[in-house]
Amino acid sequence: ENMTWLEDMGVMIYDVEAIHQSLTPWRVHNTTNAAGHHGGGMTDGFGGNITVPMTEEYLKNNGEIYYNTTADTILTDANGAIVGLSGTKADGSKLTVNAKNVIIATGGYAQNKEMMKRYAQTTEGFVTSVPAGNVGDGLTMAGKVGAQIFESDGMQLQYVDFNTGETGSTASGLVVDMKGNRLANEHSYQSVSAEAFKRENNAVNYYITATRDGVCAESYPTVQYGVTLENAVKASSLEELAALIKADPETLKATVARYNELCEKGTDDDFGKPSDYLIPVEGDTYYAFARYPVAAATFGGLVIDETGHVLNQENQVISGLYAAGEVALTGVFANVYPSCGLAIGNSIHMARNAAAAACGE
Repeated sequence: ENMTWLEDMGVMIYDVEAIHQSLTPWRVHNTTNAAGHHGGGMTDGFGGNITVPMTEEYLKNNGEIYYNTTADTILTDANGAIVGLSGTKADGSKLTVNAKNVIIATGGYAQNKEMMKRYAQTTEGFVTSVPAGNVGDGLTMAGKVGAQIFESDGMQLQYVDFNTGETGSTASGLVVDMKGNRLANEHSYQSVSAEAFKRENNAVNYYITATRDGVCAESYPTVQYGVTLENAVKASSLEELAALIKADPETLKATVARYNELCEKGTDDDFGKPSDYLIPVEGDTYYAFARYPVAAATFGGLVIDETGHVLNQENQVISGLYAAGEVALTGVFANVYPSCGLAIGNSIHMARNAAAAACGE
């Protein structure tokens, strides 16, 4: 029903793909635009194929958009009922919108360093791929009118090598933590494997590979590229490599030995990685590609009911206040983001519910 609703506004679905072989049935709906351009997945910047038709439909129905204006206060009357909101324009002047209902759809808070401090991975050298406006202002505004806010331990995280672009979805070789331990099936969805490292407070993890006579047995383009880089961290032995990345030499040696044993056996008894992706780390030169945590979405936020009403501390509806999207992902995820597109699907569904409730439909 949600997909049909989007298509009725001009959103065109190109195909449906499997985002990861561990998830069935295929579920990612890729979009195409009026010019016929389509993307190969959710990561190619094709979100405009959804938002542009929706925006045009909104404007066609006499909707108004105030650009370069930051909403900062939800307005209430003497009885605490919502009566609108006020904001600040780029020139410093104020804008007041009188309304019986307000829907908050301000995204997450990954750009707010204070709010992100509780995650060990975000204290130093923290990087995020979210829009600059995702600073949690929706949470701040709603909190001031008594909204209940859930602080989740989870977030959509992935570890990225900024030299090669390897994210955990482009290669499936051995990855170790800061001590040299293997913690996860490297072929699982990138945020699923990242959670294992986040849980152990790893500010970095390392992709370990090797070459023999300059040739790397792993066929992944990111790895093939990585071993050619002049600044690649490499050594002629695992002990030397461990010293370069400040890992425990004996731990790293044992991890590689165990991994190679599983590769030889063809069965990953430790983490269940498919046998096709078990390639031993063997050669005359060993490499370690550092991967750093990047936040792509924050969890938790405003507590809402199934129709999008924001709830107060007593789990009662705050009359006239609704929320949808990343600002209110409470209840959607625990601490792992299991598949591309899930937040988009939830956002569309809950925003429709919230709008219908706010309009009395």
